[in-house]
Amino acid sequence: MTTRKDKNKISTITEPVLLDDGELNPDFEQSLSDAIENMPETYIRLSGDSEWNTTKDNWTFTGDIVSY
Repeated sequence: MTTRKDKNKISTITEPVLLDDGELNPDFEQSLSDAIENMPETYIRLSGDSEWNTTKDNWTFTGDIVSY
């Protein structure tokens, strides 16, 4: 199980997205797949974010949500 400490780890993909011939780089594709597979669950990633981590006394209403 992923812990809160693990949620702060950042994965960096160093392979180029495209090869010289314009095709998708298979090494990049594998690195991206691995990064997505190793990503913590949403509730762990957002647990330290005050916008999403609310207590029972802190309600979020539809009027509080702003979109661009």
